[in-house]
Amino acid sequence: MKEVSRRSFLGLGAAAVSGMALSSMIGCSPAASGDAKEEGTALADSGSSSEANGGVGIYAERASGIERFAVAPAKASELGEPDETCDWLVIGGGNTGLFAAIRGLELGMDTILLEKNPMTGGAGVGTEATQLLNDSKYLQEASSPCGTSAEVYHYFQMQNAWLSDGLLVSNYINNVHGPHDWLYDHGMKTVFCASGGVEAPVGGIMYEGMGSGVNAFVTETFEKEGGRLMTSTAATKLVVDDEGTVVGVVADGKEKKGQYIAAKNVFLGTGGFGTNPDMVAYYIGEAGTIAYKRDEQMGIPHDGDGICMAFGVGAVESREMWTAAPGQGSPASVNDLWDSEVDRACREANLWVNDNGKRLGNEKWDAISSNFGTAYRQNGGYYWNVFDQTAVERMQTEPFVMGSRWVIAPEGDGDPMPSMGKALDAAVGGGSVWKGETIEELAASVGIDAESLAATVKRYNELARNGEDTDFWKDPVALHELSTGPFYAIKVVPTWFCTLCGVKVDENLRVIDEKGNPIKGLYAGGADASQFFTTEYSHGFGGSCSAFAYFSGWYAAEIAAASR
Repeated sequence: MKEVSRRSFLGLGAAAVSGMALSSMIGCSPAASGDAKEEGTALADSGSSSEANGGVGIYAERASGIERFAVAPAKASELGEPDETCDWLVIGGGNTGLFAAIRGLELGMDTILLEKNPMTGGAGVGTEATQLLNDSKYLQEASSPCGTSAEVYHYFQMQNAWLSDGLLVSNYINNVHGPHDWLYDHGMKTVFCASGGVEAPVGGIMYEGMGSGVNAFVTETFEKEGGRLMTSTAATKLVVDDEGTVVGVVADGKEKKGQYIAAKNVFLGTGGFGTNPDMVAYYIGEAGTIAYKRDEQMGIPHDGDGICMAFGVGAVESREMWTAAPGQGSPASVNDLWDSEVDRACREANLWVNDNGKRLGNEKWDAISSNFGTAYRQNGGYYWNVFDQTAVERMQTEPFVMGSRWVIAPEGDGDPMPSMGKALDAAVGGGSVWKGETIEELAASVGIDAESLAATVKRYNELARNGEDTDFWKDPVALHELSTGPFYAIKVVPTWFCTLCGVKVDENLRVIDEKGNPIKGLYAGGADASQFFTTEYSHGFGGSCSAFAYFSGWYAAEIAAASR
């Protein structure tokens, strides 16, 4: 008998378990009868790996939503002569599209920029700070170097669980200086530039006028240099030739519906799907049920149109989860606006607990993904910020510990709010704020386990009196006893300000098909592109969302120009 080593024995055991699991799946799954797609099963075909396993797929994936959301393209052969022609057609006039348009124009491509709204800017008008690295002229002038390229690469990859496309991340690191250097060379003024971020080896910059200032500057330059801007014009379908190459779009404009705009290359920068409730529910699920309301409040329709048009010509979804960039916590009631008293109080680093009254972690570490992960990954989408009357008086008379921004706080961001007490009392009963004269009364009002909450508060007060948090190592500056009634609890729903993942692209922002081959003539960037973010917005990389938008538009234009 052949001797069986420990390694081979373990291997055989694993194979047996795997075989039982797979046979179980095959035996009861709709895939066994050949109707996996129709029934939405997650069992997927894995190509060559499948052959090595008896034809059985080895990856369990989310059922595709492509058939549900795809917008079929129009055929150029059926449209007749185009109404407009160009070399480089950019769809979407936000951060991503504006830099795609200006770079394409300056590289000699006849460029048209389509924007469905009456003006450019999109969600980019809300950009506060954005990210830059050592090779940018602004950071060199500030004499404030950040980490090395190697440090940035490895930190970013670790934040994304090593699921990001390594070549795309590398191209980002080597080329993100491009749009910033263009702004530098054209005299764009700044209000802040330095290295930093929360533990991250990157630099950050805030431009004069923030996102609105940059967008207005790029738009003005684009038109001045001969770019063609078509506002209130929405692309509705991509156009393909008989070989499947993308050669333009069909668009509805102010003057004419269904106009055919022909192009040698098309770029999608439409801003993701944050205001499309069906796509949000399908791709993000529970974490997307309550979204940060920036797009809706500002009237920015990010309805996934670019992504859906790309699906129609063979683009594919990311294998990883479709993530949202988490913003800070917000009250559960939509009536409590961002930066209102209730909204500000909900982010102050008091005591965070779940429905069972248990403390959740270091409340002071309120940096991008910490509260998002705490709520969604652990507690079903929310948690409770509990504090006492003494905390209310602190917020009325002393600067806030947390303020309201996690990037670069504007002047006055952390100022006391004398109206805090009245605002909290007025909000009681409105869906975001609860109140009780005692901890037990508060717990009963909220529905938190009273005995457990009392024990948590007792332990928390003991840590505060000792001046050291040996449970979660919270900064003592935010460690205060909860002992003076009345007591308050705010239901905190960490929220997001945009979707992140769109269709799969390669390292050069070319949209790829299910076999990984580029779809000729089609590029995507910003929130329309996957493969860069994979695990939510990296908490230590403030400004990386806008920086990727700048880079992806800019770099895609360079690739398209070189391919002519």
